[in-house]
Amino acid sequence: MASVEPAQTKRADYPPPSSSPTGRAPPLVKPIVGDTLAVMAGIALLLVGMMLPLVGRAGVAAPHAMENRRAFGAALLCALGLSLAAAGVKWRRHRRAGDPPPWATTALALLCFFLWLALISGALGR
Repeated sequence: MASVEPAQTKRADYPPPSSSPTGRAPPLVKPIVGDTLAVMAGIALLLVGMMLPLVGRAGVAAPHAMENRRAFGAALLCALGLSLAAAGVKWRRHRRAGDPPPWATTALALLCFFLWLALISGALGR
């Protein structure tokens, strides 16, 4: 009876040795890059959540409402950029190395995107 080898879900030899003179893997396929970006995006979203009252009802009534909106928008765009970068890197690693799908990172990016849509549509200040 022939033995059957179990299917591998993750390749242990990934990333493959590159043809570069140093023999290093490209930096975007290393797991630490996606994890670091995801942590930074999570912290940025936490800061956006703490800044949310700036564009709420009380923030709109303040005499410096436009500055509040600009500061919140800048923080939100930073969080959105970090979360999109983290999701992109993690999805690339998922396709190439067979890592688990990054659903949490994708949900973080979608949450930032919907917050940005709410900000530009004016739904946050109502």
